[in-house]
Amino acid sequence: MSTGVCKGEQRPLNADTSGAEVRSSALDLLQQTRERLESGLARPDIDQDEIVHQTRVDMKRLRALWYLAEPGLKEKQMLHDATRRIAKALSGQRDHAVMQTTCQSLPVDLPDAFQKQLDAGLLDHTRPAAHPEQPLAEVSPLLYALECKVMDADFEGLRQCHLKTGFLKVATKGEKLSRKALQRADQEALHRWRKWVKVWMYQHLWLVPGTDFVWSERLKPLGSALGRIHDLDVLDGILQQLDQPESLDTLNALQYAIQQERNRLLGQVTTEATVIYAKPAKKRVKKVFCAWSKD
Repeated sequence: MSTGVCKGEQRPLNADTSGAEVRSSALDLLQQTRERLESGLARPDIDQDEIVHQTRVDMKRLRALWYLAEPGLKEKQMLHDATRRIAKALSGQRDHAVMQTTCQSLPVDLPDAFQKQLDAGLLDHTRPAAHPEQPLAEVSPLLYALECKVMDADFEGLRQCHLKTGFLKVATKGEKLSRKALQRADQEALHRWRKWVKVWMYQHLWLVPGTDFVWSERLKPLGSALGRIHDLDVLDGILQQLDQPESLDTLNALQYAIQQERNRLLGQVTTEATVIYAKPAKKRVKKVFCAWSKD
């Protein structure tokens, strides 16, 4: 079903890329973000949660670009900070929607009294989420500030060798974090790994979208599975904080369902990681840049 909200599209970088082109591609994505945001502010009937989600995705795409360009980018911290502010301003509403969806996806019927208690717990955890229109209005000046920073940043010294170094750094980091996360399987380690899986996925899209490397096809399902595990862990934490739950049987059923789903997903991410990290980071990066240079 269409939500009437357009997804952002990354304009891939050319192999003979210059700093000016990196800036131009970033501004192109920001223009899409602004048009979506303005539509949401002008038309409350458009799916507000989806606007929030797609705007946060755009910020992840941009941060992946900053990490890619980081070795040759002087104002990298300024750009990261400005991008992060936008995502943070929308986090409450997005987190609330995700927690509701996660809870509804579990095969447990919730009595009305327990549902009301859980809804209150979700709201406390994800404030400010009560007024969907406020985060969008707050983001508008932050988006303008980011656009200005991208315009003012010095991209002139950026070269292909810097992008290759940035790409290798993220690939190596993701591989190291995968080993720690799969060994420990705790919330923090899995969440950190997920972040760098997403960064590397979006970096592929800046460089070689549509190129079907065995590992690149697995990045999206891996990121989705890790995201689902994180959502389940957060929901479990909220359940543990409920004061005198209305139904212990319902609480136990939810926690059991969470654990079963988490175990299934851990099996999936282990399989995906085996494929993605079968070859060392340097070999994967070399293949990507060979393909990029031929385009």
